[in-house]
Amino acid sequence: MKKEQKQRVTLRKVVGVIGVILCLLILPILVINIVLIIESYVNPKEVPSLLGITPMVVVTDSMKPTITGGDMILDVKAPAEEVQPGDIISFFDPTRPDRDVVITHRVVRVEESGGELSFVTKGDANNTIDIPAVPASCYVGVYRMTIPVLGGIVLFMRTTLGVIVTVIVPVLAVIAYELLKARKKAKEGRTEAERLRREVKELKTQSTGPEATADPIT
Repeated sequence: MKKEQKQRVTLRKVVGVIGVILCLLILPILVINIVLIIESYVNPKEVPSLLGITPMVVVTDSMKPTITGGDMILDVKAPAEEVQPGDIISFFDPTRPDRDVVITHRVVRVEESGGELSFVTKGDANNTIDIPAVPASCYVGVYRMTIPVLGGIVLFMRTTLGVIVTVIVPVLAVIAYELLKARKKAKEGRTEAERLRREVKELKTQSTGPEATADPIT
């Protein structure tokens, strides 16, 4: 019995540790995701950023091997005048006036005409440069780092199944865990109360002793 109880305690500890690790991994991503979604609704014509950093999910392999589809990249909003050939920049697709597509490619050449900057860009995995050149007005930010695979996770979390797996299921698991813990405590409380009742009864018996009896005198 003690061995089984020890195994159950160990299992609960393992589950608790796994739960904490999952929360530490998923919760920050979830919070960042929510903040970015809210900001995208507030400023639909701008790429949402957080504390000056613009996280974006890459969905193609045009920058492979530097950046792969499914990666998350982090950009910073450096001044357009500081962009140099060789830098990787993100920009709104200049062929789409609705500004709903962002591309991340490497700068091949910086041009200036009539006081206006533009960038000739090319994907590392592409054979030709992008046409047309990217005007500074479409510039979003300069690439700084890649977080592999995280982009795919973020996209998954935005789907219905992703919400179920990363939000609803963990919440239900926490509720179930708390209910089981409360049930266990209640059971332990009843057991302890029963033990105390037995001890009180035994103490009463020991203090009063056996009842005295006497035969009648006849």
